[in-house]
Amino acid sequence: MKNNQFFSAIILAAGNSSRIGGSTRKPFIPLLGQPIIYYSLRAFENCSDIQEIIIVGKEDDKAKIGYICQTASITKFKTFVLGGETRQQSAFAGVNAASAGTTHFIIHDAARALISAAIISRVIKEAIEHGAASAYIPSKDTIKLKNQDGLIKITLPRDQLAIMQTPQAFEKKLYLKAMHKALKDQSDYTDDCQLVENLGEVYACKGDYTNIKITTKEDLILAEILLNQQ
Repeated sequence: MKNNQFFSAIILAAGNSSRIGGSTRKPFIPLLGQPIIYYSLRAFENCSDIQEIIIVGKEDDKAKIGYICQTASITKFKTFVLGGETRQQSAFAGVNAASAGTTHFIIHDAARALISAAIISRVIKEAIEHGAASAYIPSKDTIKLKNQDGLIKITLPRDQLAIMQTPQAFEKKLYLKAMHKALKDQSDYTDDCQLVENLGEVYACKGDYTNIKITTKEDLILAEILLNQQ
């Protein structure tokens, strides 16, 4: 990475965790003895390309996050900011808290606990070259497009399908331009790539099938198995 590049990592942990159930919000559910968010934080801490970490969460999370960062020796932790009602609002809150010298944002869902420093660096490398990049995996399944009545309309070409993951990295000026356009248009996207696609291309670089997003209780079981294998 060039010396003038400064990457701010935005870890999104402000979701409602409705699909996983229980009284504990997803970032703090224990996974092999550590809260889920611990693993994402350690991966970004261990990635030499990352200069600072910003965590986006809910108001009640601030003390928990501070404790986790302290006990996990997260030296790159810069600040905690409150998330919004949507993912896009939370991402915007995170990037707005980045240092003035930031050249790139790298946005990651805290629920992807099995992210590795190697994938983070791969996405960063492609973002520097292309302006925007995201981890992805090829689809293993045949994907159909159906209508509201449940009738299959077309079969999508599997060799062209990309299942997007995080992290997703963006050149600062490009992202902020896309952010201001979305605010002006009153658009609300569930994916940062979709936000930026309106202004330019996003490079899809190879992620990993183990980089799962923990959404349900079944995902927790799989994540434990994968972590034990690692």
